[in-house]
Amino acid sequence: MLLALLLPLGMSLSQQLVEDAGLAEVYGERWTTEARVYQQVGASVVSVDVYEKLISGSLTSPTDFLGQLGAPISQGAGVVVDARGFVITNAHVVQPEGRLTADDLLITLTFLDGDQDKEVVARIYSIDTEWDLALLKIYEKGPYTAITMADPDKLLIGEKVIAIGTAYGHTHSLTSGILSGVQRDVAITSRAARRQQQFRGMLQTDAAINPGNSGGPLLNVLGELIGINSATLDYADGIGYAVPVGRVEEILKNRLLQPNVWLGMSLAPRGNDLTVNAIHPRGPAAQAGFLLGDRVIAVNSVSVLNPREFGDELVLLVPGETVAIDYERDDRRRVANLKLQSGGQRDAFGVLGFLCDPNPSIIIINDSYGYPTKYPVLKLTGVFEDTGAARLGLESGDSIIAVHLLNQNEGDGWIPVSSQKQFLNLIRGPDFDFHGQNIWWMTNENKSMKGRLSFDDPDIVDRLRKG
Repeated sequence: MLLALLLPLGMSLSQQLVEDAGLAEVYGERWTTEARVYQQVGASVVSVDVYEKLISGSLTSPTDFLGQLGAPISQGAGVVVDARGFVITNAHVVQPEGRLTADDLLITLTFLDGDQDKEVVARIYSIDTEWDLALLKIYEKGPYTAITMADPDKLLIGEKVIAIGTAYGHTHSLTSGILSGVQRDVAITSRAARRQQQFRGMLQTDAAINPGNSGGPLLNVLGELIGINSATLDYADGIGYAVPVGRVEEILKNRLLQPNVWLGMSLAPRGNDLTVNAIHPRGPAAQAGFLLGDRVIAVNSVSVLNPREFGDELVLLVPGETVAIDYERDDRRRVANLKLQSGGQRDAFGVLGFLCDPNPSIIIINDSYGYPTKYPVLKLTGVFEDTGAARLGLESGDSIIAVHLLNQNEGDGWIPVSSQKQFLNLIRGPDFDFHGQNIWWMTNENKSMKGRLSFDDPDIVDRLRKG
């Protein structure tokens, strides 16, 4: 079954074995493990090129931009993790420093397709800056060949590993080495989070991880993904780091590969039924009249039996669309039409309880030694009623300076924030301090304040309940 999962689309196991045997016979001793793995995963590994759009305006197709591109402003690699066309890479590859936003960028992916490269266009689907990971979605309909994940509990120090990337702009470059270590904690200056951050539990390898290899796969000799290449140390040769496959799978499941739309309710299996077990008080589901215990039957007339199937129907929808959800209450079948809101609306309206300026502001505060210091801050442009932010006393015009994290090796745990995305990633990360003073802000009257921001988002409430 494992080998079958690795096969290119349309190729049977017997065909693959015959082809491998044939290539081994043709190339003899030159048919190395590295050569075999390189051929095996070619349909799942991409080179990533990021361009600034040189023209403005909406075009009929993303590919219309291809004739208007200059040189790439960022390069890396990526791995197909879902046959529907989802590709994982590093966040810093698709978030170049500077003034550019996702709308200013065009991302192309290049597959190694036999003797010729195949180029497709993708967009940023979701980003997790805390682990420097990003998920891209290919516009062109699949199916694509997803990589096979290794068993995270069976990694072997000393086993041969293979890295594929876009080293110094050379697409599909291959290097090899060994798995030098696991559970490495390393502090790296992250271009995605715009600060030095601690990465815990990383894989260490001596396979060359050069500029341009970021986001590419670290593979074992079976062609299974064991990690996503992420970083090297500037002062050391032969030491590279990768986010381990277990962490990648966790982040994909819980953060990156989540629907980009907000319904404001969550579902759970109860016996043979799929029932509503949480409703956000300000979400679309509450506005449509859903109640706890309602039994969900179908999404847009497609039957759903579990939360995964429900999410699969939502993951390809976009904000602004209307989705029809069939459900039962009191043995009566009903249909609710919900207008999908964006993840950004869920973040501001549902999680944070406030709106903020997308561009960071600068304020001057005396540091611990009394010297005036410039801080990039998050300026609030509105606060919603009956939220934790409103109860704390936050007001439009206030500026959030920092949030408090636990388990920090340096400093006092206060981490400066300058964007909503960064704020949300810190909240959803493992170290956010939910129980103590967790937010530091400056009021309209230039008064420095600290307090505890509370949340009523069901996901956060459930996380706190579980400890």
